[in-house]
Amino acid sequence: MKDGASRPESSDSAKPVRRKAKTAARSSRLNPVQLARRVEVGEQRRAKSRHKLMQAAYRLFAVHGAEAPTIDDVIAEAKVARGTFYNHFKSRDELFRAVGNDVSFAINSVISGAIDGMENPIERIVLFFRLFVRFAVADSARGWILLRTMPLAGPLNAGAKDFIAAEFEAAFQTGRLRRMPMAVAIDLGLGMQIMTIHRVLVEKVGNDHIDLAAEGMAIALGLDAAEARRLASLPIKDDEGPKPAVGRAYPLSAEPA
Repeated sequence: MKDGASRPESSDSAKPVRRKAKTAARSSRLNPVQLARRVEVGEQRRAKSRHKLMQAAYRLFAVHGAEAPTIDDVIAEAKVARGTFYNHFKSRDELFRAVGNDVSFAINSVISGAIDGMENPIERIVLFFRLFVRFAVADSARGWILLRTMPLAGPLNAGAKDFIAAEFEAAFQTGRLRRMPMAVAIDLGLGMQIMTIHRVLVEKVGNDHIDLAAEGMAIALGLDAAEARRLASLPIKDDEGPKPAVGRAYPLSAEPA
């Protein structure tokens, strides 16, 4: 190139310089109140989707009975994606245990009002047995869920274990029951409950059988046969037993807000 001739500008210098737009993180635009609200909404949505799955399982037990529904059944009934299921539960049995715990807690909460005022711990145990089975079978869905989950539950949760152990210990302290290891007493009581629920659902036996089972449990615990019969025959007040209005509410209460 001759001296004095103009040099062409480089292609790099000819290109306009592009500046990166400054983007602020979305979270930085939210104040603490807004962030807290976002977290709250997320938790509410998660709780509702979990409850939706549990409601679906509950409804399916009413249809399937002894044949427990599959994960695919639950997903289809709840109208959710498979991923949503596994966001909440690792397995089908974990879902069933969650539903069973809800049902047991709801029944226990209703029954506690009937037994709290009783001073005789043996009478409390017998009435608790009679009422628990009645509530369990008042809706077949509840009964089948409990049959499915009570054997799966393994060790009782701390609250239930403490409550049952305290009731049995108070009963042993009266000297009217045969002292035995607490685990044996709990297994005896819960085992009788499970078998009685199963017999009511399968063989359609009535409340008389439930009361006879409660009597048998008390005798197995060492109570005098005549006293066991008396306690198992005490009238159950209208406001203590299950109501038809309970219907198929899950488990005995409404969906959370």
